[in-house]
Amino acid sequence: MAAEQLAAFLASQVPPGPVALFASRPFEIDTRPLDDAVRAAGRVRLLPAIADDHLVFRAVPLDVRAADLPLDRFDIPTPQPSAPVVPLLAAALVVVPACAVDGFGRRLGWGKGYYDRALAPRCADGRARGTIALVLDVQLVSEVPVGPGDALIERLWTPANGLTLVP
Repeated sequence: MAAEQLAAFLASQVPPGPVALFASRPFEIDTRPLDDAVRAAGRVRLLPAIADDHLVFRAVPLDVRAADLPLDRFDIPTPQPSAPVVPLLAAALVVVPACAVDGFGRRLGWGKGYYDRALAPRCADGRARGTIALVLDVQLVSEVPVGPGDALIERLWTPANGLTLVP
């Protein structure tokens, strides 16, 4: 369902350009259908990789599925170091993971701050423009604590609520 809704959102409301995705781990929402939908739309996909303790986004060829990429030290499918790095500001849309997220767009990551640092250039008034947190229903909580370096997301997708714009 996420793939169909986000593919429709991409086609109708997102300008042309690359789409930054994440390759899910077994305990996260399955992003393989979304990866397939973005590939079918012919959009360049950017997938994260850790380089020198920073999150970079690398372009993945259309003929390569994210799930088929080699696993990094966190068991996350990750593009090869030879794949070109693309600035996250070039992405028309950034789909982000979360450990938890609340209805105000506050996102709790997995504790290293990689995404918050990577999203910082996209932020206006603390909110990272062109972002969607893609999470399971159980990951939507009433309140997530935030600090000064935390980036708020713009939209949220859960199986129960679909795609919503956060206030």
